[in-house]
Amino acid sequence: MFPKVSIVILNWNSWKDTVECLESVFRIDYPNYQVIVLDNNFPNNSMECIKGWAKGKLDAWIKPNNPLRYLSYSSIKNPVPYVFIIEKKQKKAEIKNWNLIMMRKV
Repeated sequence: MFPKVSIVILNWNSWKDTVECLESVFRIDYPNYQVIVLDNNFPNNSMECIKGWAKGKLDAWIKPNNPLRYLSYSSIKNPVPYVFIIEKKQKKAEIKNWNLIMMRKV
């Protein structure tokens, strides 16, 4: 039996770094985990971009002319089911079954 593990990622004004981190984390082979992305609510639309990535609308693949392309993995399969939380009080039952949880500071 594998105990549930929570992986916390802080999005600090750079959605591209956060998406790169998510791409890496979702490749792990541990069967029982969830990812929590915390956003500092900086007005640069980061969380909207991360949600776009999770929906499969934003490609994280390195462009063909980038010399580092051959050192990277291909993108994970999207969409990634997620829940987005803004409210301070959220019931545990509503979030415990999600693999990707996004939370915004209010």
